Amino acid sequence: MENKDALQKLYKIADSFYKNGKYGLERISLICNTIKQVFFANKFNHFNTLKEIHNLSDADIRDILKEVYADLYSIFNQAQIRELVYYVIELIKNYPSKDIAQAIQQLIDNDIKASGLIPTDEFSIRIMQGFAKKMSNRYYIDPCVGTGRLLAGLNAKNLIGYDINSYCKDIADTYLNLLENKAENTRFSLKLSTENFLYMDLRFSNSIVGRTFVFDPPLNDTLELYGEMYQNLSANNIYSANNNIPSEYAFLSKILFSVPDKENTSFICVFANNFLSAQDKFKMTFRRYLMNNSLIAVIQSNFSERNKIQKIILVGKNKLDNPHNSLRYFITPKDKNISEDDISRIVQKCLNNETFDEKEFYNIAKIKAYTLQEIRENDYQISMPQYFEDEVNPNEIKSLSEIVDDLKTSNQNLINTSHDLENLLNNLQTGEKNLKKPFILQPSKYTMKGKKWYEIEKSEEATALKQIIETAQIINEDSNLLEICFETNENSIKQVLEWIKILNKYNRIDTKPDKLYINISKKCNKNKERLYSIIKRYYEKKTEFLSKEQFNIYKILVDYYLKYKFNDKKHALNLDEYFESDIYSALYTLKTLGILQQISTSNKNINIKNIDLLSEIYLPFKGIVYYHNLEKGEESWNK
Repeated sequence: MENKDALQKLYKIADSFYKNGKYGLERISLICNTIKQVFFANKFNHFNTLKEIHNLSDADIRDILKEVYADLYSIFNQAQIRELVYYVIELIKNYPSKDIAQAIQQLIDNDIKASGLIPTDEFSIRIMQGFAKKMSNRYYIDPCVGTGRLLAGLNAKNLIGYDINSYCKDIADTYLNLLENKAENTRFSLKLSTENFLYMDLRFSNSIVGRTFVFDPPLNDTLELYGEMYQNLSANNIYSANNNIPSEYAFLSKILFSVPDKENTSFICVFANNFLSAQDKFKMTFRRYLMNNSLIAVIQSNFSERNKIQKIILVGKNKLDNPHNSLRYFITPKDKNISEDDISRIVQKCLNNETFDEKEFYNIAKIKAYTLQEIRENDYQISMPQYFEDEVNPNEIKSLSEIVDDLKTSNQNLINTSHDLENLLNNLQTGEKNLKKPFILQPSKYTMKGKKWYEIEKSEEATALKQIIETAQIINEDSNLLEICFETNENSIKQVLEWIKILNKYNRIDTKPDKLYINISKKCNKNKERLYSIIKRYYEKKTEFLSKEQFNIYKILVDYYLKYKFNDKKHALNLDEYFESDIYSALYTLKTLGILQQISTSNKNINIKNIDLLSEIYLPFKGIVYYHNLEKGEESWNK
């Protein structure tokens, strides 16, 4: 989990770029390059992070920032650059490099709209890295490296990444180096090719074996192939009506047909879900080639709310050792919370070509294994296994011996129940005789000095409280809380329950195991904090996706509506400690999650300095108003 304080410090740095017109990937790239240069200088003792920033000369700062200085000087003046370096030094001095890397990752996740970059979701990363770690430990290559997240955590001799976007390369370079805690990482290299990866020469040195390609390419973008790339498709009986094919197919084709060492080359990649059912000639022939020669497993991956395209993960080798005797696995995880141990066990069985017992992983994932002959009989069209609401869990199906034991137990239970019913009948007959005796409400043992407020007031609340105290037996008194019990019969219990119902509406009833309490204080706390906790639980699944700043803004809005808006009290909505970008980001995210509702179509521009306008345009959290009205005794809210 990321360090929230490091993230907050990074947001202050990011805000300085935002105010100077830098957004999206360019902004994050500039931040990463600045952090990397300061980190590099500190790692090799080019300066002392404990040294006061005011003692650094302009020449010192230029030496620290090196080539990034020119980029920063085109945005900031010298004093602003000095302040920026100060913030970066504070970040490096006070937080571990791993926390800074995770803060960069969170900044990217929260800036998706501006950057246009959708990082690989956490579930897919865990599955893909689970397979990668078992398939190779020498070379991992990501031809669409993006921000480097897929390569992070893979312990290999070399990590190699390619990306035609220079901003992505800079971000990945800094991110991975921070995770490794090395200014110049010798364990892996990142390359930015001036060529498109699709047309690079992949004929590596023959001494390099065991390479695995791990990548999440752009999906369903159309790329034009020509020359050797296009010829390789037709040479392997994969036919396209023209030179234009989907981007994910282009990247995988490059790996399948351009790497000479096929026996030692593996791939783990994200594909669009229609790979399994597409009917056009190109995708059908491509699917047939993969299932015949390369495919090991297909894993369903639809647990990210950011995915606009249904995704699967393909795992395979350029050339299977024994394709005719190898099983192909189709895996649908039950949810995204599958553990690392379970992933490792499933991966190992797939790579060992083992069969799966239906019961073994049922509560974790549905796994169906097919032979190549079965796939051919299905015309290379295989549906992913699915969970259904009314299906029987195979782990709950009992054997014949278990059923016999259950019948024996049930028979004994019937005998015991018969004896219990006989005893109950005797007790009922005795009770009927007692009920025929006249009933007298027992006087309260609780005596009070002077007139109490509920003896004077004539309200519904006061009347019910007075009747309860006169009728109940007081077991114990603790300040304004009375522990009570009743001696009633079938005629009086209805009246007692009506009084309790009224007091409960006014929040005067409290219960503990086998105990009932009433609150007799004049000013009974209506406990808005309890209301807030109910709402928080109501929205907890949605709020887990918020950053620290977004959640705090959310809580301020909640408190404002509970404490002031409903009570018509004048109070300013205080968000002064947050940057404009944080507030806009929070509003956009809350609206996207369905937590914030726009109730005005006014075209007023929101002035962040007069944030009260928010209350005229947005209404947060239907659940808040609903629960608030329940507290007031109303049954529904139909706004």
